[in-house]
Amino acid sequence: MLVEENGGRMSLKDMPSHIGVGIEVVERAAETLAAKGHGQLINFSLITPLYLDFLMEEVYDDVSDQGRVPLSDLTNKYWLPLDYVKEVLAARMEDQLPAGCQIISNCIVTKTFSEREKCKVRGILRAVTKPVALS
Repeated sequence: MLVEENGGRMSLKDMPSHIGVGIEVVERAAETLAAKGHGQLINFSLITPLYLDFLMEEVYDDVSDQGRVPLSDLTNKYWLPLDYVKEVLAARMEDQLPAGCQIISNCIVTKTFSEREKCKVRGILRAVTKPVALS
C-alpha cells in the first residue's frame, strides 16, 4: 500500500500523482479505508496505525529524555490537532510510554519528573517558612 511505503502517513493531495487517478477517486478511497478501520483521515492526510506506532516511539524517546513534553510541541512537530494527539496518547499510553506517564495540563510527564518537581516546590516552601538570620 502506498501509504505504508511512506511511513504510514500521506497527504491525499500527493496520492493522485503516484497512482494516476483524480483527487476525487483518492478522496473516496481514503474515506472507504477510514470507514473500514484501515486508517484515519486527519487534516487531509491518511494516517495508519504504522504512523501512530512511529509517533509513539518518538514521544517515548522525548519523554524519556526530557521527563516532560508539551502537547503543543507534538502538534507543531507532526501537524496534528491537539484533540487527536490527546486521543492517540490516551489510547496508547499504557502500552507504549514509560510506566507512570500521565497527561497533566497539556503535557506528558513521567512519574519521576512529577516527583522531582514536587520535591523542588516542597524545598522552596520549607525554605520560605523557616526563620532567617539577618546578621
